[in-house]
Amino acid sequence: MRDNKLAQRKHRRPTKQSGQLLIIVIIILGVLLILGFAFSSIIGRNVTETGRASQRTLAGDMARTAVDMAHDQLMNSALGADWRPDATPVTFDVAGMTRDPDALYLRPGSGLAVEPDPVGRPGEFVTDLGGPDYLGPYSRVGYRKGRALLRVRYQPANYEALVNPTGTLRQPGQARNLIVIESVGRAGALNSQGKIDPSQQLNTAVKVSNYVDAVDLRSSLGTMKGVNAAITDSRKQMAFAAIGITDFSRFFTNKDKVDRPIPFGFPTPSTTGSWKQGLNVGALNEGQAVQVQTVTGTNGGVNNIPVNPANWLSFPGGGGIHANGLLEVHGNLDVVLNQHFGEGITATGGIKAANDASSLTLRTFGYSTGPNTWVQTGTTAIGAAQMDSANPNFDTVGGALVDGRNQTDLGGYGRSGATIAAPSITSKDSKTGQNRYRVMTQQSGVISANRNTGTWGYGEGIYVDSSERANRPSEEVRANQDPSKSLPLDWLNPNNADSLGWVGPYYIPVAPSVILMPDGFRIVRDGRSNNPNWIDPATGGNTGQTENRYFIRIIAGEKWIADVISSPAGTNFNAITDAQFQTLGRRFNGVLMFEGDVRVRGVIPTDVQITLTSRGTIYVDGSITKGVVARSGGGAPVVIDRPSQSMISLLANDFVAVNTTMFFGPDAGEIPQAKAADGLPDTPNPFELDLAVATELNLTTQFLLEPNGTNPTTWVPFMQQYTSAPGFSVAGPIESKIMMSVSADDNGPSFLGINIQADTFRAPGAPNDPYLFPTVINIGGPTIPFNQASIYFAATDIPVYGLGDPSTNAYPKFETVAMTIHDGTTGVTFNNYSTVGRQVTSTAANPQGVYGLAVEDPTIFQLQLSSAGGNPSKNFLVSRTAIQPFDVRIEAVMYAQNGSFFVIPGPWFNPNSADTRTAFEQNYTPVDTTDDLDTTIPSTNPTYSAAAPANLQLAKQRRFERFGNSPEVPFFGEPLDVKVSIIGSISENMPAPMSQQSEWLKKWGWIPRRLAGTGGVIPADHLPLGAGGPIAAPNFTVTYDPVLGASATPSAGLLVPLRTDSAGRTLPPTPRLPVSPTLVYFGDETS
Repeated sequence: MRDNKLAQRKHRRPTKQSGQLLIIVIIILGVLLILGFAFSSIIGRNVTETGRASQRTLAGDMARTAVDMAHDQLMNSALGADWRPDATPVTFDVAGMTRDPDALYLRPGSGLAVEPDPVGRPGEFVTDLGGPDYLGPYSRVGYRKGRALLRVRYQPANYEALVNPTGTLRQPGQARNLIVIESVGRAGALNSQGKIDPSQQLNTAVKVSNYVDAVDLRSSLGTMKGVNAAITDSRKQMAFAAIGITDFSRFFTNKDKVDRPIPFGFPTPSTTGSWKQGLNVGALNEGQAVQVQTVTGTNGGVNNIPVNPANWLSFPGGGGIHANGLLEVHGNLDVVLNQHFGEGITATGGIKAANDASSLTLRTFGYSTGPNTWVQTGTTAIGAAQMDSANPNFDTVGGALVDGRNQTDLGGYGRSGATIAAPSITSKDSKTGQNRYRVMTQQSGVISANRNTGTWGYGEGIYVDSSERANRPSEEVRANQDPSKSLPLDWLNPNNADSLGWVGPYYIPVAPSVILMPDGFRIVRDGRSNNPNWIDPATGGNTGQTENRYFIRIIAGEKWIADVISSPAGTNFNAITDAQFQTLGRRFNGVLMFEGDVRVRGVIPTDVQITLTSRGTIYVDGSITKGVVARSGGGAPVVIDRPSQSMISLLANDFVAVNTTMFFGPDAGEIPQAKAADGLPDTPNPFELDLAVATELNLTTQFLLEPNGTNPTTWVPFMQQYTSAPGFSVAGPIESKIMMSVSADDNGPSFLGINIQADTFRAPGAPNDPYLFPTVINIGGPTIPFNQASIYFAATDIPVYGLGDPSTNAYPKFETVAMTIHDGTTGVTFNNYSTVGRQVTSTAANPQGVYGLAVEDPTIFQLQLSSAGGNPSKNFLVSRTAIQPFDVRIEAVMYAQNGSFFVIPGPWFNPNSADTRTAFEQNYTPVDTTDDLDTTIPSTNPTYSAAAPANLQLAKQRRFERFGNSPEVPFFGEPLDVKVSIIGSISENMPAPMSQQSEWLKKWGWIPRRLAGTGGVIPADHLPLGAGGPIAAPNFTVTYDPVLGASATPSAGLLVPLRTDSAGRTLPPTPRLPVSPTLVYFGDETS
């Protein structure tokens, strides 16, 4: 029994221990199981995340590839800045529903007005253009392993979006002029037929069209965004591409990244410091060194708001400056900036003052969403020391002044600025390897006579093969001489014996001329060219013609072009129907390309946008204005009652040069006969009307309308509005006078006649009306006889101008007399300007005859040898021609890719260094003061004395007797009263050195307030501050054209884009512009 109990105890003890062990084992196994699950979960999660990361990396690659592709197309394709991806239509059913996985981005626009945020911004509407943000649909680009949704957007006129941002950008106004590239990369390719793989489709259909109303649209868009959020294999990226040349009033590209400063402004002397502090342009006026303010931008339109298209023309701002380098400020620079639109001064290499007299005034504006108005945020005056980048207290003025330093100012604003690399007009098409502009011009025709007709100038773009460049005698010389070095020396040295360009007083380069007209243009080849004639496109033979006339029509929204040479002889382009025009012509892509230099002036075809490129230099010979005359339904020309949509870009490989010598110069194709004579001191080199060689010469100029307001039918010519500047003792209208410096060859007699032809666009039978010359000079009471032909006529105003006094007007002595061309009044001697005839016409009461002056279009002055009293004329010499007061307007985008913007100043109008204002007023006889004349009165009223007219009259008489100059002739060292206004933008590689700029600034950069020796003052339009302003008015002013910023004009209360593509997307202001090779920004886009 005992043994049994013992056995039982021994049997039970192991059982207890075994149970405990089992429990421990089970616990261990449980822990291991848990660890296993955890490890498995971690491994699974890592595998999942790895897969997702792979997909995300692939999506990022897709997005970046699409951005790079878009930028390459913008730079190098034939379309340039006009390139846009092909639209991708989204398939949906009758209810507007689709299961396309990219529906949110491909959604087409509905055109509905929608409130993006009815709670936060009630009452603020935008127009639905499509896509996820109402700004337009994306396009789908397929790749082998994925796809990208790509949108290239340029919407500077979408003020609704600028004020009420709906997309990713919080301040879209600051990217207003940029081309926005947006890309969404997604893993998962679609098949090659473009059909969606069923596995890629959305589980739930979404609505992309056929919305009931804006509420339905907003609700459906919210649903789409929710569905889209579940797609994780997606990545958004954004980039900004810049055109650059249309974005700033002044843009210095510094293409070659040189270290020298970028000089800008009007040099002003300082009275302290070294000799360098006293540097200026070398001009004196009323005993003082000339100082004029350089102004960019305007503070007009402060009451106009962005969402009011009717007032689009007057936004404050437009003074933006971008310099890829060290900006050196000369004189006083006054800049108006609209920071809401991202305007500012950026100098990536720093800013410095030229001397102690330099100053900078910034007038900044912003947009206030509360009152919906523009607000002037400040006027900041910055002295020479403060503007220097080395100043530790450098102030960006709230980000408006950026100097490229990688740091912040004391206010915390960044000082760094992005370099915008120079866009290239010589880049090559990515498909053909050829120059983009050659592809779209030379190769844009049809095959005829075994050649592409585009080669001869008959394509969709116009190509001209005249290759003369830099006025050098041979291709070898042109290749060995850098135009950037040789041309400025040529331009600044009139009558250079080695120059092909200087012909008498005019600089006439060997180059074809483009004369722009309201319905097209003329191209006149230079007879001195290696290719002086046009080729027949049918036969490939020489036509013997130097001129071709091109006509442009807008038919069903498309621009078409036809020309005279390639059309049947006798075709009346003004009478044919649109269908007939299309048969004769071809579509016009808006591009003109010249292999060498080219000259241009005239009226940009109405509502047509042109990009004119040159492989050499573009010479601006006179005004370039926007066309305001269009064809009505019946074909008759009418003046439009809205802003013109005309625009032109002048893109030169070398220089863009404003040629002031041709403002009143020979007509296109005319080369005057320069007098062969050695230069004499104070004696100009004239041209001559020669009985044996050239008995006549046509001079041309353009009288302009003053563009006051947005309705051209209410505009009035400048010449009928010239009245004395306010605050002086003189008042009333100012006569416009033609001035010629003339001399008789071989002691005379020499006789000249002038016929005036108003070459008004499509005016029938424009006559050559004789001008009647006065025979005396009126000096305010007494008169001075001057016209030697008067002895042969009984009248006081006669059709002949005679020279024959060896003591006063026989070579080398010249006589300069100002003769009235318009007396500044209307109703008696001149009729009011009419939009019907588009001329200013004189009446029978006009002493100078009955004639018409074309307005905007050319007026031709035909100079011809004449006779008087049966006496033949000897050669008649002319050394200067001008009209004053006068206005020249250049409305254009100008770009000098490798060179500079330049002004060819020509010689002084009055070359006689003894004929000065000082001599006129006080020092008639040098050293002897007994016969001095005090013709001035105290500075409180700084004009010639009305209280002492006898002194003034005597001074005028003495001046004519001594120098042969009538009172209106500028004194030596004083410019003409010809105001030059540039409305557009100027871009250049590097500006000319200030030493060269000073040569044109002293002759054209200012206008003296006193009108020569007349006793009067210049017009109020030229001196708006009157007597209370400075003693000299600024000239060659540059004003940024607001149309460039908007690429649109208002019509019927809406903004209408200048240009759109076939999908209705807004395009830049002129065709096929180049784009900068560097992106202003690239990075991930966050919602």
